[in-house]
Amino acid sequence: MRLALRILPLLVLLTLVTAVATHHARPNAWSAAPLAIGEPRPLDELPSRGDVVALAGIVRGPDGTPQNEAIVVVEEREPRWAYTDSGGRFRVDGVSPGPLRVTVWAREHEASSFDVVAPAEDLELSLERSLVALPVLPPLPTADLAGTVVAPLSGRGVAGYEVLLLPARDLTDFGAPVPRRATVNADRSFRFDALILGDYRVVVLPPWAAGSDWPNLCAPTSRRLTHAGATTAKGTELALAAGEIRGTVTDLAGRFLEGALCLVAVDALPERVWPSAITAPDGSFLIRDLPPEVYRLEVRAGSGRISQAIEVPPGATVEADLPPVDPTAR
Repeated sequence: MRLALRILPLLVLLTLVTAVATHHARPNAWSAAPLAIGEPRPLDELPSRGDVVALAGIVRGPDGTPQNEAIVVVEEREPRWAYTDSGGRFRVDGVSPGPLRVTVWAREHEASSFDVVAPAEDLELSLERSLVALPVLPPLPTADLAGTVVAPLSGRGVAGYEVLLLPARDLTDFGAPVPRRATVNADRSFRFDALILGDYRVVVLPPWAAGSDWPNLCAPTSRRLTHAGATTAKGTELALAAGEIRGTVTDLAGRFLEGALCLVAVDALPERVWPSAITAPDGSFLIRDLPPEVYRLEVRAGSGRISQAIEVPPGATVEADLPPVDPTAR
């Protein structure tokens, strides 16, 4: 133990001597490499605002018209700008004297740049070109069209019916008519204001089908219309060719059946169904507005059903000869 205490100070002293010797042999071993710092560069001097002048003048379009609310920008290190007044005049203060670049933006004109020398009080800045305006479509010739609808059966009203005019030409053709609709009044009249002249296909619809294009009650002779202006402005007459089915529903004992459901559809197109009718206390029903066609009439009462094909001629009332219905049939 005593030997270790004697040797320890010697080891510490030896370590310090070694470190000092190493440092003198490599003097930069413990110091960072020096940074190379150049000479400081002074900032560019800003132009003295004491040597400023003004630019003033007028901005005109290619045709010489003064341009109001145009913006005039002077391109410097410190951009300056001004808007033209109602007479096209502008003034930009605080610009540097000498050659300058000026750019002007005005509505409906391409941006234009100009090389000018300041100061100046009477600059004439003429814009080079107006932007190309969109072409204006010529107005389509129109005229009012008025007319009446002739009911196919005497005593039948047509108030609330709808007249649909469909253009005979393709809608993609410029100047072609467009579809129009008008409601028939109680006095059987209808009217189209400012209707485009041209050829139309005519559809007359019952009130329950307004807004669609089927069924067409118009007679074949009235399904084409050429609107030529004054010659068709008044007195156009549209004839209807629709018919109707009327009948009476009874049970096996010959009693009238009230509340029986009567359905009518085109026989060859069962998806084309008319609004249903319900039999009255006397068993009667009436289904109107049927264009000439073969129809399928189906009557339902309780669990009983009957079906019958019926042909409806134009403008005719067809009496359906129906067999009795058994409401208790299974």
